[in-house]
Amino acid sequence: MKTVRPKGFGPAIIAGLLGTTLEYYDLVLVGVLAVVVFPSVFYPQLNPAIAVGLSIATYGVTFITRPLGGFLFGYLGDKRGRKFTFMWTMIITSIAVLAISVMPPYSVIGYSGIALILILRLVQGIGLGGEFGTAAVFLAEFSKDSKWRGFWTQWVSNGIMIGSLLSIVANLFAANLMPTAQYLLYGWRVLFVFGACLGLLAILIRFKVGETDLFKELEDKKEISKSPIKEVLKAQWGSCLRLCFMTALPIAGMSFMTIPFGNSYLMNLGATSNVASLGWAGGAAVAVFLTMLGGIAADKIGRRLAYFIGAACALAAELAYFPLLSTLNIYLAILANASVLGATFFALATIPAIASETFPTKHRTSGLSIGYQFGALEGGLIISFVIPVVISTAGGVVKAWPGVMAITFGVTVVSIISILTMRETRDVKLSEI
Repeated sequence: MKTVRPKGFGPAIIAGLLGTTLEYYDLVLVGVLAVVVFPSVFYPQLNPAIAVGLSIATYGVTFITRPLGGFLFGYLGDKRGRKFTFMWTMIITSIAVLAISVMPPYSVIGYSGIALILILRLVQGIGLGGEFGTAAVFLAEFSKDSKWRGFWTQWVSNGIMIGSLLSIVANLFAANLMPTAQYLLYGWRVLFVFGACLGLLAILIRFKVGETDLFKELEDKKEISKSPIKEVLKAQWGSCLRLCFMTALPIAGMSFMTIPFGNSYLMNLGATSNVASLGWAGGAAVAVFLTMLGGIAADKIGRRLAYFIGAACALAAELAYFPLLSTLNIYLAILANASVLGATFFALATIPAIASETFPTKHRTSGLSIGYQFGALEGGLIISFVIPVVISTAGGVVKAWPGVMAITFGVTVVSIISILTMRETRDVKLSEI
């Protein structure tokens, strides 16, 4: 396969990267604030264990509406185009992020504040539901003739790590550069305003990039699908299901094992929020490079083997995660997070390529978005309902870690079974599917 870079390739990469960067900048920021800010700002009179559980639920509700976004924007991506769709996913996400930044505290509107945040997060989930799938398809089709398609598309996955790392670092600066009272009053809000500015930048760049050649060919030949969702579910429901279970791995490894639960676990053992955040940030920095390595491996040894290696290493890392955190040693905390996040995202790096190479152009966005976001729903249900119950039943965060580890381990095993049933797609030509 030859390497060809079409006109506008650089801005296309940045446009795809910025979407998931904002998505997870906001997601992880809410995960951190769910532990250190939301309980005191939005429901200070609740029992601490209940407050943390409610905060985690607030963090996880976006996963519940993501499948709706996957259906809606997957459909629009196959009917109106990739560019049109991921313009709107970014607009919706950015508006929701900005609205959260001005939400009044409990002292002003009582529990209505957290109720409104829940509503905004649900709306935001719809926008996020279309982001990963559309951006992944956009980059895959832009790099359709490249032998490094796995590497180029991994930037969609890497945006998750970059956005998460940016969120942690920004919050560390805000929390340490101003008095606690000011941070709780407005400092955390500035972080959401910054996220909205990041979204505006993404919108401007996306406005300037062109539509992919493969979609324009569909338009020219008048081969746009009349019912892309119906077609993909009828013809490739098994591929959607396997993608769903494969996607659940990164959701489990990152979105409830390490943040917010891992950070909350450390702080309940006596670590400061700075130690917890630095431990995660160090691990995320390592994971950025391992995600790039996963994309390279997908092009060198194949998508299936690269994913399998990452998922198998994640199993070992999950078993060691909480024992390493319990030492309260910052370096071992970094090692714990680097191991789980690095292995998980080594695997996730392959998913944009695998999924894009599994579905034909006429319903590629629908297939990828539905499969990926139902995996997110699986994770969201666990975050919003199962994890809070595990915490309450165990009698607190510290005692709940065996249950959280067991859930994460089980999700990872299922993802490994799923990848073993997928066909290798490294040498697939997108125009011929």
